[in-house]
Amino acid sequence: MHQLSNYLFNLYRLAFEMPTDEFKHYAIEETKNLIEFDSCAWEATRGREAYKNEPMANKEITWHLYNLKSSFIDSARRLSQGYKPRYGLHAEITEKTVNINLRKEYAGCAIYELHYRSFNIEHVLATAVTDRNTGLRHTVSFHRATPNQPFSEAERTLKETIFPHLIETLQNNWLIALPKLFPCKQRRIYDLMATCNSAGILQFATPSFIKTCQMEWNIWRPPILPPAICNLIRVDDVKFSGEKIVINIDMLGELFLLRARLKRNSDELTPREMEVAQRFSTGEDYKTIALKLRVSPSTIKGHLNRIYAKLNINNRVSLINELNRGCPEFFGEMEDNPAAISGSKKLHFLK
Repeated sequence: MHQLSNYLFNLYRLAFEMPTDEFKHYAIEETKNLIEFDSCAWEATRGREAYKNEPMANKEITWHLYNLKSSFIDSARRLSQGYKPRYGLHAEITEKTVNINLRKEYAGCAIYELHYRSFNIEHVLATAVTDRNTGLRHTVSFHRATPNQPFSEAERTLKETIFPHLIETLQNNWLIALPKLFPCKQRRIYDLMATCNSAGILQFATPSFIKTCQMEWNIWRPPILPPAICNLIRVDDVKFSGEKIVINIDMLGELFLLRARLKRNSDELTPREMEVAQRFSTGEDYKTIALKLRVSPSTIKGHLNRIYAKLNINNRVSLINELNRGCPEFFGEMEDNPAAISGSKKLHFLK
């Protein structure tokens, strides 16, 4: 019990400390201290409903391999084409952990003879669950190479116990890491965030992001983003403005960060009007803004008159309210209180 407690403590600590592109590696290494294995494959695929009418090979999204050659992925993809779900070893796995003796169960089958055996894998301990926010199906498989050293029932039960924590800390890691992309003064950012790859497939999303997108596209379901967003990602656009919502798109390494909010009246302002409005809302006066923008104070006053007319307001307080409309405060002062953003109240973690 003490060992399990230490493992969980270290796992949640890693969620706070590790960059998103390193978390899986260190989480797997930490888990190896609890359950001995030789290699591991962490696969994220589109949920079954999303690809039920497509070839099996089209469902795959991302892999993270531990002590496995990258050719493992190509081998798995080749064998997944044309095989019934029975031979796609993890196809029927749901939240229960399965313990598979490959030599015993699949001897003579290509999935064993041409794939697992060639990567020195004799035993598999696999668990899978579908993220209800993104629709991604996470399958984490531990492998052993020695034929006479199968996983025990106690190890199967232990992995089934820790697996929800493994997935929860992955979500926690995203939730904690994203605010750090923004300067401290800009951390009053949206609860409505997600990340996706270049194909427009969600990798992480808050529940509020999903619900907000469904206000614009009521029949849309994740993990593939609506075509309007996918098209913008492919041309490196920075903003989608629809009838009801706005989504800002930023590069995030090999991924894209999506920040959504409700549409507001200030979206009708021109870029220069928005700049003037933002400066004025922070307390700068006509002369200061004019000096910084290298125009006359009368020009700034003219901008503000047009801004007030477009927004149907007449004072600075109302301007501040309009600029903040649709932007719920979520992360607060991250540096002062990092624990404030953890927990199930902020994200519906998998249970």
